[in-house]
Amino acid sequence: MGPPEREKTIYRIAEARRKDRQDVGGVGIIEDENGNILTEKEEVKRRWKEYFSQLLNTENEYGELENVPPVEEPTANMRESEVENAKKRGKVNKAAGKSEVTIEMIKALGNLGGCTHYWERFGM
Repeated sequence: MGPPEREKTIYRIAEARRKDRQDVGGVGIIEDENGNILTEKEEVKRRWKEYFSQLLNTENEYGELENVPPVEEPTANMRESEVENAKKRGKVNKAAGKSEVTIEMIKALGNLGGCTHYWERFGM
């Protein structure tokens, strides 16, 4: 599989993941502040506006944060052999982690752009 085919595979996987995350039709009903169900489009919009206006315009008291150490430290650069071993061990058809990058995407990239480039870019 050459670079153009790999690129097409990456885009195909990314498009499928995007479609999976889309809302089907949105929310057509909501309850008002008294628990009555609203179904009319304008009433639903008005209620959402009221809800978010109240939610986002409420003052909350926050205490000052003390000196907090960093959660993560910078990672060392990976060797190409480590990347290749990880690609071989990676199982296909598994859910993506925090980075939302699947092993299929990484394998489809091959050595395109250098191995450490795309691993660092996706936080892996």
